[in-house]
Formats: sequence, structure tokens, C-alpha cells
Amino acid sequence: MALSRLHPSLVWGRCLAVPLLLSVVLACNQKTQEGHGLLPPTPADQTTSANSSPAPFDQPLGNAGFARTVLHTTGPANIDVTVRDAIVGPHGEAQLPDSGGPLIVDLLSGKGSGAAGGKTLDLSSQQPASFPAGAAVALKNSGDSPLVVRLYMLEGK
Repeated sequence: MALSRLHPSLVWGRCLAVPLLLSVVLACNQKTQEGHGLLPPTPADQTTSANSSPAPFDQPLGNAGFARTVLHTTGPANIDVTVRDAIVGPHGEAQLPDSGGPLIVDLLSGKGSGAAGGKTLDLSSQQPASFPAGAAVALKNSGDSPLVVRLYMLEGK
């Protein structure tokens, strides 16, 4: 079909569509190249890194366990939030300090249980165990490998 047979508005429409499409493709190509290449140098006044190495297990929990604080902050409504990791040696037992608020124990590895107030809960990676405020919790490792748990403590101020 010859261009002379087409309606004049179709000819002008196609003539305008080709440059418009070309400019959109070129603009998109420039946008994709903006995020490539080396990062700029760190500002001179910024000396800290976003990454931090984990704290050592330096808090003894009796004779068979140690803990480290991963996070301690104040949350909404002045709730003190503390996240700790605890490790208990094979076939050992560790006594956690009394918490001022509820305690959630999340099993990371190993096999064991948590006991407080005459009640014993088996620890599972599928379902964290929870203990009420003020409970003296004892972690018992029943396996041949270390028991590693993450503790979430909430305390109202």
C-alpha cells in the first residue's frame, strides 16, 4: 500500500510515533546505566560502618552457658526491647536471669527444653516458646551438640 493512499493524519501520526518511540528507548537506556559502576568514596566525616561484627558470648549463664546481647533499644510506649543469643553446652543447663517482662525463646540449633515455674516446654524451631514476666527460666540441652537460642525480652518502663 502506497503512502499516497493513506489518510494524511495517519501519515503524520506514524511520522511522529517513530521519533517518540526512539526517544523513549534512548531515555530508558540512559536510566539503566545510572546504577552501574563504582560507588563514590565515603565522606571524610563518616567513619562508622553499617556492618558490625557480632558481640562475643561474654555473659556467663551458670557453668554450662553463655549469652551475648544482639540488640538493646527502647521501643514504642517506652518498652525496653532486648534481643540476646544464648548457647548451652552438650547435656548442660543454664539459668537465665529473671526478665522484667515476657520472654520468647526461639531455637536456632540443637535440642533442648526451657523450664520455669514447674512447667517444662520442649524447644522447637517450628514454634518459639514463651514464658511470663519474672519467670526464672532454665535452659536444658538434651543433645550432643550445643543448644543455641535467640531470646526476645520485652520490659515496660
